[in-house]
Amino acid sequence: MAAVASLPTRGLSEAKAALSDVMSGVVHNHQPTVIERHGGKEAMLLLGLSDMGPLLDHFSFHTLSSVSDGEFMLRQEELGLVAGGETFEQAAAELEELVIISSPFFPHKLANGYSNATGSVVYSINGTPVKSLKHLVALLRDLSDPFVTIEFASRSGEALVFSRSAIMAATDDILTDNGVRAQGSPDMLAVWQAKPAN
Repeated sequence: MAAVASLPTRGLSEAKAALSDVMSGVVHNHQPTVIERHGGKEAMLLLGLSDMGPLLDHFSFHTLSSVSDGEFMLRQEELGLVAGGETFEQAAAELEELVIISSPFFPHKLANGYSNATGSVVYSINGTPVKSLKHLVALLRDLSDPFVTIEFASRSGEALVFSRSAIMAATDDILTDNGVRAQGSPDMLAVWQAKPAN
């Protein structure tokens, strides 16, 4: 962690309590900030989206395309992503918004035994490819299967399988135990609380 020693660092509890100020510093003042928990054993870097673009300019992502039997396939091998559609535009739309696990699971027995999925791109929920965060929330909302299977874009990543009823029963306790006041952002809660699609 010597490389980030000169960056402002806050404990997780302190950062949550001052989230508005932290966001202002990161986004408006362009000041990346390290957030730590468990005495510095775990750390993450908060970086504004406008500051991330120049950093990504140094990386090269190559989208490979192919057409077979009237279906367009796009692959970004660096990210382990594959998308398809009847048109190039449909295939490209699947690559528009990635859902990435941004932090480790909150501690709970339901997550015991699984590897840390931080940084992994969510590929599907119960076999249905995830197109966006709103789509993921809608898939979870409409799910009637007894188990939730989360697959990742990485070929080497393990799938996560949870009992749907156990997750639903444990959600309030997990949020309370970790000091989280809301289950989601207002726009995602609106999707969660919307009438399921038929």
